[in-house]
Amino acid sequence: MKNIEQFIKLEDYEMVCRTYREINRKITLNFAGLQKVKPDVDWFKMRSWMKTEEEECDKAEI
Repeated sequence: MKNIEQFIKLEDYEMVCRTYREINRKITLNFAGLQKVKPDVDWFKMRSWMKTEEEECDKAEI
């Protein structure tokens, strides 16, 4: 997430969106494992938030 913050500061929105997509893909592929490794994280909420961000990138055609 620090990379995303830095890309936002640099106004590099292509990399922001690329990073969101990559994180979302990794969450999707590793969902059950992430729940075991980090049970304190609400992965359903995290996935929903990342998906929303990715959809915003799609709307902006980034």
